[in-house]
Amino acid sequence: MPTRNSDKDWEQFGRIDPYHAVATKEQYRKENLSDSALAEFFASGKQQCDDVFRIIHTYLAPGFRPTRTLEFGCGVGRMVIPFAERCPHVVGVDVSESMLVEAQKNCAQREISNVEFIRGDDDLTGVSGSFDFIHSHVVLQHIPTKRGERITKHLIDRLQAGGVAVLHFAYSTDKSRLRRAIQWVRKTIPGTHNVLNLLEGKAFGYPLMQGNRYSLNTIFRLLQANGCDHSYVRFTSYPANYGVILFFQKTPFPSL
Repeated sequence: MPTRNSDKDWEQFGRIDPYHAVATKEQYRKENLSDSALAEFFASGKQQCDDVFRIIHTYLAPGFRPTRTLEFGCGVGRMVIPFAERCPHVVGVDVSESMLVEAQKNCAQREISNVEFIRGDDDLTGVSGSFDFIHSHVVLQHIPTKRGERITKHLIDRLQAGGVAVLHFAYSTDKSRLRRAIQWVRKTIPGTHNVLNLLEGKAFGYPLMQGNRYSLNTIFRLLQANGCDHSYVRFTSYPANYGVILFFQKTPFPSL
């Protein structure tokens, strides 16, 4: 049975409520968005960027200074903007054209000119070259698992020897069997998500934000098979969901 098209849902999120789709706090909803809320939104990206590099410098590569960065699932540019302050060239990839338009606007407002935005697909066909830094956070969980594993392989393939990647994966949940069953029905049986929207007081066509979990066995095998031998793990815990941020370096020498 086919799974609901998450790409179309994210394009719709990009059109109707892009900031809330990236960070689901009430102050980021379109009707609530203020200058102070926007400032907080982008400040959170700067703080996360600083934390990411602090961890890389402490546990993986003390002198790491990327020259070419790929941000997969860049949304409206929350992480692209601080990455552009650290890296000469940044590529932001997103499946939603509406998100990319908003990200371009946010960069233009800040006179940031070293960022390139590309519409994404599962094979990264629009992305050229390799990168010494690749980042993706709270993105792959919204993509069906088999597609996400394929994308992960392509991201690893684009990572240069000596380069560092930081990827987030959800792997477990505390949600009840009933809630998990409802999510499955929403994703797989056409029309049920829209009907359930009405029962929940939402608009009939409100998009679905999928929550998919990955096998860490599969992900670690991908890393090991592709020379990513140097790694560090941080756990994340969002409401009812457990995840890991994998920091890893593609080493130029064979495994022990």
